[in-house]
Amino acid sequence: MEINPQPVVQVSSQLQHELCAGQANGKIQINISGGSGNYLSYLNQQTANSQSGSNVIFSNLSAGTHTLSVQDLSCNAHLQTFIYTILPGTMIPIPQIGILPEYCEGETIVLQAQVASGYNVLWHCPNPYFQAIGNPVTIQAINALSSGTFQVKTIDSNGCASAPVLFQLNIHAKPQIDSVIIVCDTLSLIANVQIQSTSSNGHLWYSLDGVQFQSQPNFLRFRLVCILFMYEMVNLFVWIHCPYK
Repeated sequence: MEINPQPVVQVSSQLQHELCAGQANGKIQINISGGSGNYLSYLNQQTANSQSGSNVIFSNLSAGTHTLSVQDLSCNAHLQTFIYTILPGTMIPIPQIGILPEYCEGETIVLQAQVASGYNVLWHCPNPYFQAIGNPVTIQAINALSSGTFQVKTIDSNGCASAPVLFQLNIHAKPQIDSVIIVCDTLSLIANVQIQSTSSNGHLWYSLDGVQFQSQPNFLRFRLVCILFMYEMVNLFVWIHCPYK
């Protein structure tokens, strides 16, 4: 009976740690030399996923401890094990976003989140499709169909992202002015103005100058309006405010 000495096998390794937390994209690359030159390697005792050869790469590894086994096939009883640790990737803090107000179509919407210094923000909505990077981001409420469930993530310069934060953006049909009624008392030269309007939802606000708004559609005791009306020179401008402001 001939008893051969155990093969002497050398293993050099190179690790690639997880880039972003939870991505499981770590890697162990090994180079084997010495012995018979006929090797079999497997990771975490999973012999079904073994690889042969002197240059072996195990990919898609999660963060944590991994056991690498290397066998020189000239001596099946001889098995060398090596312990490697894949470090976890960058953990990105989630963004903070306040309660967004309701919007009417045609308005400008500013999306802004609170994130730690050095990070950016990714905004996304699958339907209707929208995606933008920035903080803040300005979008146009085109119509009521622009409503949707949005998600926002914090991202870093490597492309790592936080868990998504979901929020609902509601855009309603623009309110309409149906009629403006001016009732003028020719004796006192005092006019009352009544605005009739419709809105799909919410309570409207009204103004005759576009600056000062009130909740009631009636404007009472306007002397100048009545004088202009009598001389057929009335050119009355009326504003209605989105009911969600």
